Amino acid sequence: MSLTQDKDTLLNQNYLQTWYPGTVLHHMADAVLLADAAGIVGYVNPAYEKLNRQKAQEVVGKELTELFSTYDTSDMWRTLRAGRPWQKALSSSHPDGETVESEWIITPLMNSAGHIFEFVGVQRDISHLKTAQRLSLDFAGDSLRDLYFPLTRMRVYQSLLKRGKPEKQPEYFAMIERQLVHMERMISNLTLLMRLDQLTPERLDRGAADLDSLVSQMTARFMPLARERDLTLVQELDPDLPAVLINVDLVIEALKHLVENALVFTPPGGQVTLETGTARRDDRDYVAVRVIDTGVGIPDGECASMFARRFRGAAAQEMNPDGTGLGLSIVSQIVELHRGCVEFTSPVAAGEGSAFALLFRLQP
Repeated sequence: MSLTQDKDTLLNQNYLQTWYPGTVLHHMADAVLLADAAGIVGYVNPAYEKLNRQKAQEVVGKELTELFSTYDTSDMWRTLRAGRPWQKALSSSHPDGETVESEWIITPLMNSAGHIFEFVGVQRDISHLKTAQRLSLDFAGDSLRDLYFPLTRMRVYQSLLKRGKPEKQPEYFAMIERQLVHMERMISNLTLLMRLDQLTPERLDRGAADLDSLVSQMTARFMPLARERDLTLVQELDPDLPAVLINVDLVIEALKHLVENALVFTPPGGQVTLETGTARRDDRDYVAVRVIDTGVGIPDGECASMFARRFRGAAAQEMNPDGTGLGLSIVSQIVELHRGCVEFTSPVAAGEGSAFALLFRLQP
């Protein structure tokens, strides 16, 4: 039987119930409904039932307008009767309180005489896209706010330079410089995140590298800061460490954030250790770099969100008010691009430090 046959004939022969479930429509991931020329629904696929929490028997036999009774669809029939597809993004709430964002496209089908004989409706769940869009807007808003605050402070100190006490000028200049450094760090991190968002593991440039050498570079780079903060910075390297395929620049960036955090959140007299080695997880071999400190640690209640963008724990807000809250997110994203993983461990007792391990797959 041809799909262009008269719809009434199809319905009378119970064609929808016997033929459509065996077609690709029945197995499509998107919700699909079919309605006759009068707009009477004759079929919905399982994806429709799942998305809308309705059984087929609750929908079949209803008019299309009944399905959209809570929305203004005054233009729907006008558009469809003119032979044009009708498209609209709608938000609906289920009895359990869950809100579903979906996009509808209903298309009129014409027979050889140019008359509408059927309507095909496709409903796509775009809730995840809306959520991502909201998160992106929230992130952008938070970032703009964090850039605006130091700019405002600089305006204040600029005014004080003009009108304040001359003997206070060195202090004002120092505060302005501090805010400039904060803004530079924020812009640098945001630029890096934008770059990371455009990358995929397949598009990541990699080369064979010696992680021992990278760790030695980090130790030399941060030794002055460690001494300034009265901290001991040591390295423990595995002399038999195999080479690993990585993007050197990005891995250096990840290590930089971890070492900076360890030095900032470790009280004077403490120690930060950079360590290399191998590890085996889920029958895979990895090369590992660990950053271990004797600092304040991270409470259990903050561990679940520590890699989220804009995360700033209680210790971060108290000890490093000029932090960006983006460091651990950058670390996590860089390692994920390498198809590796980040492991975090912290002693049971608070204030006994923490350890981050970056694991990169060892290629055969």
